[in-house]
Amino acid sequence: MKKFVMVFFLILVVPAFAGVQMVTPGVNPELEKFQDKLDDPQFISLGIDKRVNMVFGYEYSNWTILDGDDGLVIVDTGWFVERTRQAIQDFRKSHNNQKPIKAIIFTHMHSDHIGGIEGLFADGKVEGVDIYAHTDWQRQVGYDAKAGQMLVRRGMSQMGYLLPYKDLAKGSFGSGIGRAALKGGKLSASYTPNKTVDVTEGSVPVKANIAGIPIEFYYAPSDINAQLMVWLPEDRVVITGDAIGGTLPYVITPRHEPERKPESFLYTFKQILALDPENLIPGHGRSMQGRKDINAVVSSNYDVIEFLHDQVRSYINAGYSADQIIDELKLPPRLAGNPDLQPRYHTLDWLIRGLYANEAGWVQDVNSLTQHSASEQAKRMLKLVGTDKLLKATAAAITEKDYRWAISLAQMVVNADPDNMAARKLMAVALQGLAYTTESAGERNYALTEAGSAIGAFNWDQIFTLVTARVWAQRDAAATFELFTQRFKSEASYGHAFSIQFDVPGEGSYSFVVNNGTLHYQPAATSKPDSVIKMDLGTVRNLGSK
Repeated sequence: MKKFVMVFFLILVVPAFAGVQMVTPGVNPELEKFQDKLDDPQFISLGIDKRVNMVFGYEYSNWTILDGDDGLVIVDTGWFVERTRQAIQDFRKSHNNQKPIKAIIFTHMHSDHIGGIEGLFADGKVEGVDIYAHTDWQRQVGYDAKAGQMLVRRGMSQMGYLLPYKDLAKGSFGSGIGRAALKGGKLSASYTPNKTVDVTEGSVPVKANIAGIPIEFYYAPSDINAQLMVWLPEDRVVITGDAIGGTLPYVITPRHEPERKPESFLYTFKQILALDPENLIPGHGRSMQGRKDINAVVSSNYDVIEFLHDQVRSYINAGYSADQIIDELKLPPRLAGNPDLQPRYHTLDWLIRGLYANEAGWVQDVNSLTQHSASEQAKRMLKLVGTDKLLKATAAAITEKDYRWAISLAQMVVNADPDNMAARKLMAVALQGLAYTTESAGERNYALTEAGSAIGAFNWDQIFTLVTARVWAQRDAAATFELFTQRFKSEASYGHAFSIQFDVPGEGSYSFVVNNGTLHYQPAATSKPDSVIKMDLGTVRNLGSK
């Protein structure tokens, strides 16, 4: 991280290209004002005898403490152990409450809702407690593991995980839906839910009574499908998971989650309104108190998603590309000006591009089918225009504060010549300029992380190793070997055909068959393997994490 700070400082004080005016560090004032409201740790007490306590402002996500007759019920646990520990300590002190934790409910399995679980317990040991989750909870965990480095890099970039907090030059000012990620924060180990809730679209809610509190579990797909909504009928409080986030709805995400669909959000919004709650605790953003506030926010979220979904489809059917839709499509004024629908997390352009991809795939026009690769196009453009001219145009765009154009020009040079440091430095400066002016926290975080990456400030290989080691440590042998297929070097196997079987005590046998450039994996023994290797599970996981 010292290297990151030094390089950023050099970029700010040393011109990257002749004639470039360095950008002035800052933050969009509207973004700063919005984030300040999310960075205000407090407990919002609701329901009968104020027994429902929303933990707000401590973390990237909201979570809830239910004060039952003989213990506490926790709904989600925050992201980082340190912050969850601080919150539960503050709660116990301010509420003079030392009741044991009877149960934990995971609305879904995103890390920011489960990672802080160890912080709930003074000794960090999660023992003797029921953990509730949707019956398909493993689907998200499996996707996160298979997505691997792509998801790690995009997630860390979007959330500002590698950035210092509230540093004008190089820092995150938050996430757009909560506090910033805690740089260097601890994540809990993985804990398997021992109480699964089987609810699906159209099914009746599953009812339970935990610590004397009646609870109803509803199916609530939104950003992922395997998600629960918690309804407290006596208190008339609904805990929605990630269906509501206090910002322009994240109906898609640059991280890419294939289950994220407009129809899922709309289904859950209908359920929320049908319950007619008096208070609403969202997975992110402010609480909603009173029927008028809830109906207004949920209905406006419904309207903006339905509008974008229908309009993008309409433009696609009229032959528009995603870029052309961005040029034309505008939100109605009542939605564009709604304070609960501002693009503090994802931008409107991102949503349009994602919705287009969901509906129409990757083809934008005939050029999508016929074009050279980006690197080949860039080489031809440099030959046509000249590298020096493109770099000067990039510098001019920075001076004119046209940062998006400057990034595009610099990227073109880098595509053709990845080692061109002048282009990389210009890109870093342009990304900084964009970060300092954007109203989206997600875009600021992405831009500053990629600015550092452009000039080698982050060792991504080391970061991937540290993060994936935790993931691999939680996987069984079958799932671990499956991920090995992503590391297959096809060219090295040309002209070769053989099979290898791995025997893992207590787990089983697993086989790889190489056939002249291709690899087939099966979680079982193979007939007449050329080699058999015995290996314990710990060694398998250790190899996978390298």
